[in-house]
Amino acid sequence: MCALTFTYLAFHLSGSALAAVMVMVGYTLSYALFAPSGASILSRFDRRRAVLACDGIKLLNYSAVIILELVGLLDVPLIIAASAIGGLASGAQYPAWQEILQKLAPQGKLDETDALFSSASSIGAAVGALAGGAALAAFGPVPPLAFNVASYLPLMLAIAVLPVAVGIPNREEKEAGRVPLSEVIKMIGSNRLVWLGILFFALLEFLAWPIISLLPKLAAEFGSSAHIYGILLGAFYFGGILVAGLVVAAKRKYSYAGIIRFSLIDISLILVILAVVGFLPMGSVPSVLLASLLLATLGIVLGIAASVLGAVTQLSADPEHEGTILAYYAAIGLGAGAAGGMLEGFIADRLEIWWLPLASGILILVALLYLWSRHEFRVLDQADPNRSHMNRHHVTDNQNVDAPYNSKVAGGGSRPLAVGTAESGREGASAAAAGSSG
Repeated sequence: MCALTFTYLAFHLSGSALAAVMVMVGYTLSYALFAPSGASILSRFDRRRAVLACDGIKLLNYSAVIILELVGLLDVPLIIAASAIGGLASGAQYPAWQEILQKLAPQGKLDETDALFSSASSIGAAVGALAGGAALAAFGPVPPLAFNVASYLPLMLAIAVLPVAVGIPNREEKEAGRVPLSEVIKMIGSNRLVWLGILFFALLEFLAWPIISLLPKLAAEFGSSAHIYGILLGAFYFGGILVAGLVVAAKRKYSYAGIIRFSLIDISLILVILAVVGFLPMGSVPSVLLASLLLATLGIVLGIAASVLGAVTQLSADPEHEGTILAYYAAIGLGAGAAGGMLEGFIADRLEIWWLPLASGILILVALLYLWSRHEFRVLDQADPNRSHMNRHHVTDNQNVDAPYNSKVAGGGSRPLAVGTAESGREGASAAAAGSSG
């Protein structure tokens, strides 16, 4: 609800697609800047307390936004600033949340666990987008913003009651301490799997994810009411609900390389078809229905790609510097997303907006063909805990895979779902891990 309200208000107050994009850019840039710092600052603290402290900052931040709106002082710069503060807190807590996630995940099933968190958080995001759009159109911004603030309380309670063992930092990383940037660059450059994970994540962030920031402008092409924006955003998150089950099914039949390859093909086609829907004069209702269907499919495919890429990166990282690697993975990817968002927002204010998904889809296809020709996808399978993907179900079906809280299991993450939402604590490797807070 907060994501929808922030971006809609920025677009409504300014009439600029770039202003709406800058709300998300403020979030992602501050997230990207503070995720690496969080890895070192929080490496010696109880992960549960770190997440609770950051959630507390976000709760106070979004409460202040409500007060500013009630007294009539809320404007676009303050919305962007509040979004940036939310990103700062989310970035700082990302490494801590990743450590919690990997200790909760059943052994060998981190990608599936990440997908489960993705699906669960998508339920809240989808319902929040639909309900928030209706509430925003009927009552204004205060009710959806107030509900977003209230949503932090049960989430913080859930984190607080986790077992103590879940919050204990990794011994190897605690002893390693802060890693210089030059050393991080060397570690990434020398690990081809980590480098490829960052490359694919940055590609999707730069070309595909900005379409979500442009939804206020896209919705305005179909009608002026906030509820249309809520429908389109809700459709995207409803698609994400199916991610967990589809990741499990995909792993039984396809390799990591195959999943990422087909995901890029699907994303490219979805964006191109979305552009065609916008260009054709079909009327408001058919256009909204078709666009919603495409966005739901996009939510599914991006969620699957995020879960697998996050798992590939964390499975490939040196355990001694795992938090640091994942923090920079999030920072680089989200930085690419911010750059792509600003570029597309600038173009959207000057050209027909439907050219953007068309160009993005074509560019993703070109990148796919180039990487495919260089056989880069095959390398991803080296991170698979069970490379014999066709027989994977025979290995796991009869084993006890309950996750011991003190065991070392690999993990992945996912992109913050939205600015300020309780779900965006999935932060990071679809950068940033499955969902505690926003």
